[in-house]
Parts: sequence; structure tokens; C-alpha cells
Amino acid sequence: MKKDTGNQVAQRLKKVRLHLQLSQKELATELNMSNATLSEIENGKYNPSHDLYSNISSKYNVNLYYLIHGEEPMFKDANSPLSGSLDRFGVKTNEMSHFLSCLEKSRILQYFIFYQFNTKMMQDGKMIQSEIEQFEAKEENKKEL
Repeated sequence: MKKDTGNQVAQRLKKVRLHLQLSQKELATELNMSNATLSEIENGKYNPSHDLYSNISSKYNVNLYYLIHGEEPMFKDANSPLSGSLDRFGVKTNEMSHFLSCLEKSRILQYFIFYQFNTKMMQDGKMIQSEIEQFEAKEENKKEL
């Protein structure tokens, strides 16, 4: 996937704001930030935090993946089981934002997660292989009878 520039993210944020028919001042007030800060973000001078992305996503039903990566649709499908906030799944948005922030900064954490994932996949793979072997053995036994 091609890496977005800060300017592309800023353009998408502005596009969302205009689609919602909000002025910079209105959106800034809703997001508890100054109009100047929002202006700097929309002009690509300041990179928004994950908290800001999450806040916009939950308040305005904006697709988080659209904001960060630019992949359509702009808004979440209201009928999707994942369209609600992360709170519905027992994950606090601010905790997830903190985790993502730490993950971006820590190679050790990235390695640890990859290692755990890889270990789990290998365990699942061995379990599946064992089940396949058991099934094949049962089928062979049936043929012999």
C-alpha cells in the first residue's frame, strides 16, 4: 500500500468536514480544539493524533480507514456489525489509540506482537494438521473394513 503524505490526510479531513457542511470553527468546537489547530491540520502543517481520528470517526460515523488510508467509503455502513464504536467490543477508544501510538514507536512491541501471532498461527496449523491426519486415518480404517 502506498504511504499517504500528511497533506493527503489533511485533504481527506477537509473533505469530510465539507461533506458534513461544517465550518472549521464548528468542527473545531465539536472536537474541543482551537480553530487555529484545525486549520493547521487541514493545511498539512500539523499531523493529527489517533485520538482525533477516533473522535471524528465515532462522532460523525466516518470510516477510520478512509481518514488514514484514503480507501472508500468515506462513511461507515450503518448496517455493518463493526460500524459502532470499539466500546461495543469491550475496547476503549482512548486505550486503543494509546496502544497504536505505542506500537508505532516501539519495534520491540511490534516484534512481540508478530512473534505471538506467529506462534498462535503455528499452534493452530499443527492442530489443523493433526485433525486432518486423524480424519484421514479414520477414512483409511473405513476403507479397510
